[in-house]
Amino acid sequence: MPPTEFNMNKMTREYQRNYNRRKVILSFKQFLDLVSKDTKKHLRDAANYIVDTFDYYQSNTPEYVDLIHIKRFNLFDMKTERNGPIIGGEQVQNEIYHYLNKFKKNGYADKLVLLHGPNGSAKTTTIEKISHAMEQYSQLNEGAIYKFNWIFPSDKELSPNTTNTTTTLGFDKSQDSPYSKSFAFLEENKILSKIDSEYRENPLFLIPKEYRNEILRGWISKEDEIPSHILANGLSKKNQQIFECLLNAYKGDLEKVYQHVQVERFFFSSQYRVGISCIEPKMSADAAEKQLTMDKNYLTLP
Repeated sequence: MPPTEFNMNKMTREYQRNYNRRKVILSFKQFLDLVSKDTKKHLRDAANYIVDTFDYYQSNTPEYVDLIHIKRFNLFDMKTERNGPIIGGEQVQNEIYHYLNKFKKNGYADKLVLLHGPNGSAKTTTIEKISHAMEQYSQLNEGAIYKFNWIFPSDKELSPNTTNTTTTLGFDKSQDSPYSKSFAFLEENKILSKIDSEYRENPLFLIPKEYRNEILRGWISKEDEIPSHILANGLSKKNQQIFECLLNAYKGDLEKVYQHVQVERFFFSSQYRVGISCIEPKMSADAAEKQLTMDKNYLTLP
């Protein structure tokens, strides 16, 4: 039989549908709509997220005589490019899960979890398994996690120096459209500068601190607590400066500030060091502190 002809159009259409379905790029309003429908998912801190990763892949009771009362988490059975399942190690796995749950309940992680032991005791493999599970989990709807970027358009009519009337040039002018009053969906050739949030802060931190509790409380049940980290200031110094700069330029109009916010879903990756930092033997950490300079992006701020 002749080889099947590759259908490029079919592949690109399917990929586009999957991309849209995953809600990779959102306006700030669309993000808040998502949060209102599944609030607890978007309030998670790091420890809570990893606990949810463990829970999503569930656990089983191993058929070992001496370990009959100890759970074995299925994520340690997941195969990766480098390793197969970890044989044994249930006690260590349960200890890790215990401390993560403790951090989750306390609302903050005040300790480091250190794995130590002889060569071949699966220390590195244990971390790789957890990292791999986080990568897979972040690809699912249950594990969706978001950061935000600042978008500044090149069109002067859309700049913060505009008068009191909001221009919607380049957008769908209907009030129900996700494109209205948002620069999140601007084409690249219409963007003067795009500043990403290097620390991937939760977009909820863009809601002023004094209103955050009131808004979120309306979306969750009275029995549920709002995590303390969500009610903290949250924004990095750079993002706080940009926020205040825009707020002053728009004379306190939050709606106009939020039109510059592009919410972006991201996915954990140990290979590309997204959300997972690694220190290889006899090498330095790949997570570094960088000095902020006044490059092109900053020169275009209002």
